[in-house]
Amino acid sequence: MNNLKEKTTFYFRAWGDWALFTDPIMKLSGEKFTYPVPTYQALKGICESIYWKPTIVIYVDKVRIMNPIDLEAKDIRLFKYNDSSKSDLARYTYLKNV
Repeated sequence: MNNLKEKTTFYFRAWGDWALFTDPIMKLSGEKFTYPVPTYQALKGICESIYWKPTIVIYVDKVRIMNPIDLEAKDIRLFKYNDSSKSDLARYTYLKNV
């Protein structure tokens, strides 16, 4: 019996107008700032959403950034769920033209 595991490589291209890759700790506060490149877990999540199967283990080993890294900040009004008459302002910094 051969214990060698078969290696399969696949490629995909992901793009969008905006992207926000944050640290889970930053999800608690109102201010969110993106990482300049996708996080490992974000890339793994994209892979699993395309090629998911319970018997496949996905490892991301290379990332190629095709567009220049461009950041843009936006002010967003966050509504408080427990008090509908009040809202807060937050600043999110996104990647643009990803």
